[in-house]
Amino acid sequence: MRVHRRRFLPVLRWTLTTGAVLSCAFLALRADDDFWAFQPVRDPSLPAVNNAAWCQSPIDQFILARLEKEGMTSSPTVSKRGWLRRVTFDVTGLPPTREAIESFLEDQSTDAYSKVVDRLLASPSYGEQLRKQCE
Repeated sequence: MRVHRRRFLPVLRWTLTTGAVLSCAFLALRADDDFWAFQPVRDPSLPAVNNAAWCQSPIDQFILARLEKEGMTSSPTVSKRGWLRRVTFDVTGLPPTREAIESFLEDQSTDAYSKVVDRLLASPSYGEQLRKQCE
């Protein structure tokens, strides 16, 4: 693999002057532009699935197509309370508060789930949990 100097040298120069850590990804720069990272982003066609009603977003079609290919089925849909408990533990390492549960269960808006995730990612507990995972 040959590294393209025109692409690599500015990155190396910036790395040395700022004290940043040089990522291995930069070392994968190649002279030929057919490398996957240099291709324009394209919308892939959605795979055909047997149970399209299960899909709530286009990403679900890819997940379900893989499950069907492997001969597996999806898990039952979790309740709002169960989803909140799972996402709160995953993001913060803590259970949801009673106020958070009540607020989420009362919120009937279409972006209720997004609001919870945004709130959790903005909480100090998220940073603490992330730090623990990186140690």
